[in-house]
This record gives sequence, structure tokens and C-alpha cells, in this order.
Amino acid sequence: MKRRAFIRQTLSSSAFIAAGGLGLQSFSSNGSTRITILHTNDVHSHIDPFGPEDGRNANKGGIARRAKLIESIRRENPNNLLFDA
Repeated sequence: MKRRAFIRQTLSSSAFIAAGGLGLQSFSSNGSTRITILHTNDVHSHIDPFGPEDGRNANKGGIARRAKLIESIRRENPNNLLFDA
């Protein structure tokens, strides 16, 4: 019974969210908007960059580098979505 209630609640919430954006279409302009979608994944505690002695991944990675790259992309285009899984 709990599973059915969960599925029903999920479906009704999804329908509510999807229908909620329909009214906003009347406010949109006729021009097009460029949206950049950024996705990061599988950090797995690699918050520090790899060192120069790490072979294939030498001097790559790290949260600071990622933040700098994301900020530069955001400066180019303010209309972006950042997803992290």
C-alpha cells in the first residue's frame, strides 16, 4: 500500500510541476535564448587536484579548477543550468 501511495504522490507532484510552468509561456519573448547545461559527476572525494607525478591525470582535477571553469562559463552566458550527480 505504501508503494502505491508513493507512486500516486510522485505522479501528482510531477503533473503539478509540469503544469505550473505552462502559464509562464505567456511572458516569454519571441526571441531565442541560449542555455548552457553543465553536468559534473563522480567526484568521489577528489577535491584536490592530481599532482604532476600522477601520470595520465597530472595537474588535472580539483574543486578549485572546476569552480574556475564554471565561473568562466557563467560569465560567457548567464543562462545556464549546473547539475551535479
